Amino acid sequence: MRHRSRKHVKNVLIIGLLPVLILAAVGNTYSLLFQTLEIHGTVYTGFWGGGGVGGACIGIQKTLDGAFTNATTGEDLSERTALIHIGNANPPHFPTKFKLTICVHNCGNETLTGVVVTDRLENQFGVINWSVDRGSVAVLSLPGPGNYSKDYIVWEVGELSEGEASCLEMWIQTLQNPAGGYAPTSGGTTYIINQGASVFATSGSGGELWANTGSLSISLSPEGEDHVATILTQLPYSTPWEYSP
Repeated sequence: MRHRSRKHVKNVLIIGLLPVLILAAVGNTYSLLFQTLEIHGTVYTGFWGGGGVGGACIGIQKTLDGAFTNATTGEDLSERTALIHIGNANPPHFPTKFKLTICVHNCGNETLTGVVVTDRLENQFGVINWSVDRGSVAVLSLPGPGNYSKDYIVWEVGELSEGEASCLEMWIQTLQNPAGGYAPTSGGTTYIINQGASVFATSGSGGELWANTGSLSISLSPEGEDHVATILTQLPYSTPWEYSP
C-alpha cells in the first residue's frame, strides 16, 4: 500500500475555505498525520450494485471499523473491541483509533473522468495516515474550537472505467481537548465521526455526476469503571451505497 503525504489541493475545495487553508499552511496542523500505525482490521465495504443501466453512474459508500485501542492501557489492537476509553483531566491520557474506508464505483457503462471525493471529520477526530489504490489524497487540518482542528479530505481518484471501483483507507483517532482528556469525554451519548462524503465525476458523454453518503456516528453506553464505556453501534458499519441521480 502507498502512503501519501499532503499536497496542495486544486480547485475542488469551496473558494470560501481558502482563508483557512492559508492558516493551515502556516502551522495549524497536527503532527499525527506523519505517524504510521502498523495495525490491521477487517473492513466491510458491502457489495457492488445499483444503477447505471444504459447510462453514466457513480456510486459511493463509507465504512467505519474499530475500535482498535485497548480501552484501559491505550495499546494498539489488531482486532476491534467494543470498549472505548472515556477521556478526562486525569491520567491515563490516550486516543482511540478507528479505520475509515471510502469506496467509489463506476456503476454505469461509460468511462468517468475527473473523479474527486471530498469528506470532513468532526473536530474530535483526526487523520493519522492513509493508503489508496489509485489517485492522490490531501488531508488539511483547519483550526477548530479550542485546540481541535477539522480534517478536510480531498481524494483525486482520476479516471474510472466501466465497472471499476477504488477505495481510500484511513486510520483516524480521537483528539485531546484543552483540559487534557481525549474524546469522547463522556459516556451515554452519540459521537458523530463525520458528515456525508461526496463524489463528483464527469461522464464520457460530458455530463456531470455526483453522489453523497450519509454521516457516520457511534453510540456509547454510560461510563463504567476505569473510565470505560461500550460502543453500542455494531462495527464495522457501512452506509448504504448512494448513486448519482
